Amino acid sequence: MNINPHRLSQLIRRAPGLALALLLFALPSAGGAAGSSHVTTSLMIPLNGSVFVNLGTQSEQVNLSGPIHLLTQVFQPGVPCQPGDPCRSSVSIHTNLAGVMGVGETSGLIYRLTGAQDFEFEEMLPISLFFLGSYRLTPGDPCRLLPVDPCRSEEHFLPVHFAVGISAEGAVTQAGARVGSVDSVDH
Repeated sequence: MNINPHRLSQLIRRAPGLALALLLFALPSAGGAAGSSHVTTSLMIPLNGSVFVNLGTQSEQVNLSGPIHLLTQVFQPGVPCQPGDPCRSSVSIHTNLAGVMGVGETSGLIYRLTGAQDFEFEEMLPISLFFLGSYRLTPGDPCRLLPVDPCRSEEHFLPVHFAVGISAEGAVTQAGARVGSVDSVDH
């Protein structure tokens, strides 16, 4: 941000509080402790896979596909670390299913996989993290675009496995997701 010195002096005389706020906004942020860093990575990763849903007397295969929003924030400690401190970084991961859906091969029902989850880790970097989320799989009326038919009370929860690689600098280097390895999801 370029600041004209003449305009700044006029601004200071007229509104000293506003000038100070603008000046602080223009300065780079320290981000906490000396030497500490904060890295945020936002990715859309694909989820594709099949699951068998138990409908009571029969099961049907549902081929799911769609994006997952993966937001990762890594807070690294300042340097140098304290004696005895292994310099662990705080890793926060937020997942949000953004339009994952599929059609039941037998019923024609539109299934939507929905939900969001937060995961917290304290790890030394670089690291590969493997973790499991659970999301709601709901059938909808195939003739309407609404996610849930109010006359149906079926609700399924589907596990999703995640793998996220994080560099020594705190950036996500690789990320993937797959549906759980269960053969069927009961209600």
